Amino acid sequence: MVNDKVNDILAADFNKLIDAGCGSIGLLCNQIKGGVEKVQESVAPPILVYDDVLARRAVAVTPEGGKIAVAAMNTAALGPTKLAVEFAARQAGKNIEVEPICVETAKNCLAETGSTELADQDFERWLRANQQKYSAFVLPQVPLTRLMSRLRDMETPVFDSMEPFVDELAKM
Repeated sequence: MVNDKVNDILAADFNKLIDAGCGSIGLLCNQIKGGVEKVQESVAPPILVYDDVLARRAVAVTPEGGKIAVAAMNTAALGPTKLAVEFAARQAGKNIEVEPICVETAKNCLAETGSTELADQDFERWLRANQQKYSAFVLPQVPLTRLMSRLRDMETPVFDSMEPFVDELAKM
């Protein structure tokens, strides 16, 4: 839960990083994103949250009336990332549908077998089978970045959580 104490700790830690010479700050956990605006009041450089970057990029390639899938193997990241995509769509003035999807078959595969390789294959199969339904896919789980090299040939753009985030941090 994000509360004033958590916000104070984050602000203090971010300011230590700035004092040590960091020029930009990124947050990989969208579960504490709710407190970033409060933390930003105490931290000079902008704080970049990874799913905000994904959201903006997905919205940019999605036409008016298009549909974006926020897909993951667990439900924890879906809500905050769905909100980020909806916010980015409003900022861009686009009417876009956002569908959060937990790929249950991949989730169950991972739980039953413990094999990320098998679960990743199932997740990739789901993306490929459903790509005609969506204008873009957003993958908010950091570990799903491992799939990106296999997804570059898809017609529907796929935005993972790390590459766009690191690109944006480098520009700051």
